[in-house]
Amino acid sequence: MIKGIIFDHDGVIADIEPLHAKADNAVLARYGAHVSEKENSELIGVSTLKSWELFKETFKIPEAAQWLAEEKTNTVIRMIEQDGIEPSEGLIPLLGLLSKKGYKLAIASGQYRKVIDAVVAKLKISNYFNHIVSCEDVTNGKPAPDVFLLAARKLGLQPAECLVIEDSKPGITAAKSAGMACVALKTDSTRNHDLSIANTTVSSLSELMNANLELLSTNNKNSHQRN
Repeated sequence: MIKGIIFDHDGVIADIEPLHAKADNAVLARYGAHVSEKENSELIGVSTLKSWELFKETFKIPEAAQWLAEEKTNTVIRMIEQDGIEPSEGLIPLLGLLSKKGYKLAIASGQYRKVIDAVVAKLKISNYFNHIVSCEDVTNGKPAPDVFLLAARKLGLQPAECLVIEDSKPGITAAKSAGMACVALKTDSTRNHDLSIANTTVSSLSELMNANLELLSTNNKNSHQRN
């Protein structure tokens, strides 16, 4: 029986992937480097630190990956605070419905906690979540299952009692490796990702308003996938 819903952050709570791409290139520009939209999309779902370890190696950047990741993170936060952010379509009504029905809610993300906090504060949704787990809370980022397993433990639930909402291949892989059911949210930023191992796929969080979550969690062949 599903008792907890675990949300990914980037792309699920809000579509901030374009901001991440812009911030990555703002930092990379200092070293005469640039990554394309396609290259950035391939890193969606990978932790910020891991992304910058890859950038550091690819572009032979002298600074430490940790420092670069923090520079990029601070750039994203400035963008969020200056320009604001919109929630994903259907997010606010869905959070209200799930809370009313008594589900335990968490965010589990490969993002830094201060970015998650900035978005959650801007959207005024902190009251909905029992726990937030970030990349700083675990040793291994997605596609390892660590963030989801920790979120389940914090919620006091078994993995089989949790349903994950994800938008990236690494995230879905992590959820399934954790022994959890997973709904894949199709987004523009992850349109090239293979989402087929998710239990079901939706184009908007609004589609979950009237969904039978138990049915979604047992659908292992995507027979209810929506195009």
